[in-house]
Amino acid sequence: MNEILLFSIEENGFLSALPHMASFIVVMLTGGLADYMIRKNYLKRVNTRKLFHGIGTLAPAICLLIISFLNCERRYLAVFLLIIGIALKYKLITDFLNEYFRF
Repeated sequence: MNEILLFSIEENGFLSALPHMASFIVVMLTGGLADYMIRKNYLKRVNTRKLFHGIGTLAPAICLLIISFLNCERRYLAVFLLIIGIALKYKLITDFLNEYFRF
């Protein structure tokens, strides 16, 4: 990030930690939201999982596609999109593990 996006080492350390902090927040909020949607019968359990799985699959792909068209002048936007993409990818992983370990 120092050579390509011109971030200092201090900024690099902080920005490298942000996706993981954001993923923790996203997983906690979307897990509660999914439980709320199931409990209020807005969607069935299987449809709720399909919805969040679709979001967890498409959103990171869209973020990475947009990042590929950015240049160094929009480096903060690139980092923001990377944070969002990684955070939503973690939601996909937790959905998979939830279904895999369910009996």
